[in-house]
Amino acid sequence: MIIDKVFKLVDIIAAKDESTGYISSEEKERLGDMAQAKLLDSYLGSKNDSSSINHESVSDFKKEVYLNVISGVVTKPTDFRLFQTASYVNTSNKGLQFVPFEELRSDEWNWRINSDLDRPDKDFPALTVRDGIILIEPNTLSSVKMYYIFNPPDIEWKFTVVNGRKVYTDTGTVDFTFGEDEVENLVYAMLELAGVSFRESDIVQYAMTESNRTSQVS
Repeated sequence: MIIDKVFKLVDIIAAKDESTGYISSEEKERLGDMAQAKLLDSYLGSKNDSSSINHESVSDFKKEVYLNVISGVVTKPTDFRLFQTASYVNTSNKGLQFVPFEELRSDEWNWRINSDLDRPDKDFPALTVRDGIILIEPNTLSSVKMYYIFNPPDIEWKFTVVNGRKVYTDTGTVDFTFGEDEVENLVYAMLELAGVSFRESDIVQYAMTESNRTSQVS
């Protein structure tokens, strides 16, 4: 988990800014959610589609699921953000095969499913992403395997009280979805959102110090 490390770095640097000072854990949670969303938006690119993803850290948000298809309709998962790929299992005389779907734009969908020559079928299935649902052709399929980018859950920094002080605990904590590589960027974004004056070199310095301290303890 990286949430405690991120929060500690934010506390250290914010304390140096007399105009900001103390930031409560509740406020850091709010800032953390905003910072993570801001970073994810920037990594997904301006088009917010698979072709514009420009950072490997987006893979932290990739999820694999099997979804039921009812009369050619799939209900999007509640945390759905961006479609990646999909396939279905075709059992034929060729053996078990995962057949990939072609993603169609909304303006392509109607003429393709009504086409005599290019209508999607079991060998060349297709889908289109709409608000709240995904349409599937052929509509006789019963399930699909899908990869998508998900919206992260709200972070939660949990603690126990020891000698009147809040002490971090993993139990019940909801961590950032981003991994260790994004610690400095999350700290930077949180401080910026909080209006804290800082130097980028401070974040790097304190992050290295915290990493060294953690390594010595472990």
